[in-house]
Amino acid sequence: MKPQIVLAHDWLVEPRGGEQVLARLAEVLQPYSIVTLVDSGVSLDARLDTLPRTTSWLQHLPGASGRLRRVLTPLMPLAVRSTSVPDCDLLVSSSSAFVAGLRAPKGAKHVCYCHAPIRWAREGRTAYRSGPGGLLRGLMLDVAAPWFRWFDRRAGEQPDLVLANSGHTANRIQTAWGRDAAVVYPPVRTHFFTPDASPREDFLLWVGAIEPAKRLDRVMALAKRQGQRLVVVGEGSQSARMRRMAGEHTTFLGRVSDERLRELYRTAAAFVQLHEEDFGITVVEALACGCPVMVHCTGGHAEIVTDGVGVQVDAENEAAIDEGLVRLLEHAWDPAQLEARARNFSPSVFDESIKAALRQLGF
Repeated sequence: MKPQIVLAHDWLVEPRGGEQVLARLAEVLQPYSIVTLVDSGVSLDARLDTLPRTTSWLQHLPGASGRLRRVLTPLMPLAVRSTSVPDCDLLVSSSSAFVAGLRAPKGAKHVCYCHAPIRWAREGRTAYRSGPGGLLRGLMLDVAAPWFRWFDRRAGEQPDLVLANSGHTANRIQTAWGRDAAVVYPPVRTHFFTPDASPREDFLLWVGAIEPAKRLDRVMALAKRQGQRLVVVGEGSQSARMRRMAGEHTTFLGRVSDERLRELYRTAAAFVQLHEEDFGITVVEALACGCPVMVHCTGGHAEIVTDGVGVQVDAENEAAIDEGLVRLLEHAWDPAQLEARARNFSPSVFDESIKAALRQLGF
């Protein structure tokens, strides 16, 4: 008999990398319901949009799924503890913060696909000190961090099996939760993001959520120093600040369609990101389109960008960044080699890894 499966995700408020993974989990597992702390009602994916959703009591607070979501973050551990998961045989949580701490119904198993233990409770706090209000955010996180760390450790005890989205994340899980985690890299739509015959143009490309931890400011500074055009795709809490900082070298496109994004990957001279990331779906998308990449030399990005497909640099060292960009732009990269590397992170590879993990629990 087919098992009854419930998915869980921290919040459903906008489509980002974690939501892409959630959508693929829904495709593979065919769940009958999804649990989330807050739901803005945004359309995420055809399969996800049809699932009945269970939300926490935070959903009833004004602005909880919108502009006040971050303000209400300290209440989220309490919301997780009081949220009931519908009856099921298997709970699969997609967690970058809190839903790893959900209690599965009696007799059910719980598998957590962990994008990261709570970042802002530990080393990730420093990134949130930049930008307007950074000092206040930093002070608030300093006060709240022990509470988050305590909850995070307890949350890590709940799943029967933990999967990590990279070796970098697996190491963080071992430190934060004291648990081993098997690595299952996220699925990237390598069937959609493909190269074509378009000529490369003279601009650098950056794609992502414009948040403090993503360090777009470093890439903007690089483009200015080197006199390179930079095209930025994405939105986030730092969008207005970054636009004010931007000079003539940087163009902001906001969110774009998948087709437009693919076109940009196919025509950019190079893709650059200079922050530490847990994995890095956009880096794989760029490679899949034959676009060479430059990334920071630690974290999940360093697991993707191997010899022959791009450049790793110490993003804390300005001279190393400048020298790395010269190498990136002067080297004759083989698009076929870049595309082949990206296929290691295809949906089919992810699907088989998830199925193999569930077989460990008898599913």
